[in-house]
Amino acid sequence: MLRFAPMRPRRSFVVARPHDTVLETVRAAVGRADAGRCHGVMSGNHLELLIDAAERHFWSPWLSVDILPSDDGTRIKCRYGPHPSLWTAIASLYAFLAFVALSGAVYGGTQALLGHSPTGLIAVPAALCLAFGLYIGSQIGQRLGADQMQILDDFLERALADHPGERNAERAAGVPRATG
Repeated sequence: MLRFAPMRPRRSFVVARPHDTVLETVRAAVGRADAGRCHGVMSGNHLELLIDAAERHFWSPWLSVDILPSDDGTRIKCRYGPHPSLWTAIASLYAFLAFVALSGAVYGGTQALLGHSPTGLIAVPAALCLAFGLYIGSQIGQRLGADQMQILDDFLERALADHPGERNAERAAGVPRATG
């Protein structure tokens, strides 16, 4: 089966410590973030990590982290993606291309019903090609931003490393890293 890499990679894992302890540890790490690499903003159970402006490009990743209570300790849910304004533009382009494809299909179908040449149908494959081009662009952006994704991932690892032996045990047990 054909499987596409995600446009916004995700990962989720559980830290075997109480939720309040993990929140305090992460808040402290965000407060002493390395200048020049990345920084974070935390509100409630949510953390946003981004690359500092001096190193940021339009393809630079943005990491959204939800720190949620769990029966096993604390669930960490991460989603990597572009800057939110860029992601909004991409989502808007996809919506526009869907509209173009649907409009072309309706117009071409109407032309065919009236006995005319269905030239409007050309919009459907054109929109699909452009949508695929956007997807390829997202994959190229992920490749270009892979080193910066690692910077964000490393910061999160350090922020959660209140007990480094525990994190190493989680990694040995197969805690997934970001993919794609």
